[in-house]
Formats: sequence, structure tokens, C-alpha cells
Amino acid sequence: MSTPPQPQPKRGIVKQVLSGDSVIIRGVPKGGPPPEKQINLSNITAPKLARRAIGNSEETKDEPYAWEAREFLRKKIIGEDVLFTVEKPPNTTREYGVIYIGKDIATAENLTETLISEGLVSVRREGVRAGPELQRLIELEDAAKSAGKGKWATSGAQEHIRDIKWSVDNPRNFVDKCGGKPIAAVIEHVRDGSTIRAFLTPDFYHITLMISGIRTPNHLFTSVAWWSEFLIMDPEVLSSIPGNPDSLVKQWVLSGVKLIPDNNLIKCCMLVEIPLQIVNYCFVLQCPGFKLNAEGKPDPNAVVPYSEEAKFFVESRLLQRDVEIVLESVNNNNFVGSIIHPKGNIAEALLQEGFAHCVDWSIAFMKTGADKLRAAEKIAKEAKKRIWENYQPNTTQISGKEKEFSGTVFEVVNGDALVVKLADGSLKKVFLASIRPPR
Repeated sequence: MSTPPQPQPKRGIVKQVLSGDSVIIRGVPKGGPPPEKQINLSNITAPKLARRAIGNSEETKDEPYAWEAREFLRKKIIGEDVLFTVEKPPNTTREYGVIYIGKDIATAENLTETLISEGLVSVRREGVRAGPELQRLIELEDAAKSAGKGKWATSGAQEHIRDIKWSVDNPRNFVDKCGGKPIAAVIEHVRDGSTIRAFLTPDFYHITLMISGIRTPNHLFTSVAWWSEFLIMDPEVLSSIPGNPDSLVKQWVLSGVKLIPDNNLIKCCMLVEIPLQIVNYCFVLQCPGFKLNAEGKPDPNAVVPYSEEAKFFVESRLLQRDVEIVLESVNNNNFVGSIIHPKGNIAEALLQEGFAHCVDWSIAFMKTGADKLRAAEKIAKEAKKRIWENYQPNTTQISGKEKEFSGTVFEVVNGDALVVKLADGSLKKVFLASIRPPR
């Protein structure tokens, strides 16, 4: 019987390390986010990582050395250009292969062999094709066992299981306790261009973080339909209802908001009502992934311009990278903060490339750097980049006489606004520039 032909090597960039034996590799972007595929390393099994409870599924703990195996691989290849071979066995949807670090397979580092030698994975000895390659893997594993390396150590296995905190009991107190100091973190997931999930290390708090000062286009709650007997007099950003657009609802209305279960609503929607004694107002929030069409039904073909590009921009720079996070506030039990990376500020980069716009309510929490975000946004606007491609600058001009005037303070509206009475008796409302007071 002839030997099956060896799969031809391909090149790709490591997007994400899912575990010690599973990796996502992507191509090079050409006019948009590139294709990607999951490669499961052939002939080995890594310890399983913990999973949080979702729906009816129960929370699971790390198997010993699961985190070490993933981290060993992550630190070695995340974001790197690698060689890989891949094949798809019959009767399975999974693709298996080998990943190499180097330019030529003949001299490149075989990551499967490296993981085995470090004692971080097990060789699958049953249900696999025997041959010299498998025999070499078995010999490497036997050597790791003899040396007591990694998972083959004779003691201390329980010390290699993380104590993960999947939620923070009191986010506000947690922010205060951190005191604005940078916290080491690993970015685990990019939900959209301005929202990520991360593990704070070394204590393994799992958090959702909204990046301070910006918002990128995304598929989440992209449009809101509303009906009202009268408009709200003093519109503000209601940051505590996810996805609520800017300047719709007063923040003090929060205490009256409630969700109304309604089986007649389509599954991608939920109805939110603000009681009549406050204002007769209701709206439909979309769930992730779809816009609604003219008939109010999910439209999977609708595209939010630049949402995927913004997400890829962040993924390619931050996903599974070591960063520092500064927690600055809390919004609906999600944290608001800034990400510190040695190569620069991701919020500033998103703004300058036209992937994001400044958001007043969260930029106010920033201790430093707000002026840089405003400047970056201005650059994108002037260049009409991406989301600003149809931007038209405000042409309203203030005459010299209106720029400077004298008067008497008639009323202090709040911390950033006052009413001035002019010499002719007229009143002029003035807002202080570049600040936002507490509400």
C-alpha cells in the first residue's frame, strides 16, 4: 500500500491560541478581515481549560497545567507568521495539523514536539496511524515523563489550577480599590472595536471592559425605534442601558426602567418601558448580530459599515496580548477603562484611523489623555476617514462681537453651564468648554 501524500505547508498568522492543542490561524487582510481556520494539533491532547457556566451548562475547572500549556503556546506564537500543514480526516469537521516556527519545515521548530518535550500535553496512542512520526512523539513523551516535566511532575498538580473569578461582586468598590493603578491583563476576547474581555492577572478576575472615551460601529443595538407623546426636555446619554444611542433618555429615569417579557416579540428583541408617570416612552433594543428590516424582522444581510474592520483592527493588535488596564468607572456592571500597550494607545489609534468617535460620558472618566483622543478624532474628521467619509464641518461662524461679551451671572445651571444676563437685558446660556461635571 502506498504512503499517502504529505500535506503541503501553508503560511498564516496566529490569531488566537484556544488551548495547548488548538490554534486559530488567519490569512493576510486584503480589503477587509481575512479568512481564518482552526487547527487542532495532530496526535496530542492538552489539558482542558476551565469554562464558565452558560445557560444550562455547569462551570468547569482547569485540568492541571491547562493554563500553562495555553500560555506556553500563546507567548511563543501569538501574532507570529508560521508554517502549518493541515488535513481533514474523513467523517469529521475538524482539521488537524502541525505548526512550525521558521521559514523552512526542514529546519523549523515543530511545536507539537516542543509541547510534548515540555510535558504540557499527552500523546494520543490509540486510534492514530502508527509510523515513525508517532514513534518519535512517544519517545519525547517518555523522556518528559522520566524527567518529571510539566504535568508529569510527581506532586503539586493542584497548584496549577487557576482560581477564576468569573464575576466581580461589587464592581464599583473594585474600581475604587484598584485606585487607578495599571493592572496586568491578557485580552481574551474582542466583542467589538471598543469592548473587550480580559483576565486580570495574577488573580484571574474575568471582566468585560468598555474602552474609555470611544465607541466603534458594531452590530449590537444598532438602531432603536421609539414612540413618545412628548420628547424628553433635557436629553442625556443613558449609559446604563446597553446600546442606547447618545442623547435619548435622562439618566435619572433609570429607577423606573423595567423589562417586559412578551412571548409575542421576535426573539432578537426585548421591550423596555419607562413608566408613564415619568414619560410615555418605550423602545426596542436589538440583540447582537442583526439589524431589523422595514418589517421589524432580523436582517442578517444588513451590514454595519466598518464594524468588522474596527473589530479586526483591535483583534490584530490586542487579542491575547499582554497589556495593562486602568479601571476608571463602571457602566451596567461592565468596567470602563483604558488599555496600556507598549506600542501605543488603541483608543487613539482607532480614532485617528476613523474607526471610532469620541463619547463624552466615558471620556469624562479618563484621568489623562482625553485631549489626545479629541485631537485624533479631529484628524480623522478632517481627512474624512471611514466613518467620517460624509462628514461636513460645522460652518456656523461666530462674529467677533459674539466671541467676547460682558454680563452678570444670572443663573448657574450646573457645573459646566451658566446663564449670563447681558447689558440689554437678554439672557445667554454658556457652556464651559472641554469639561463634563458629575450629574
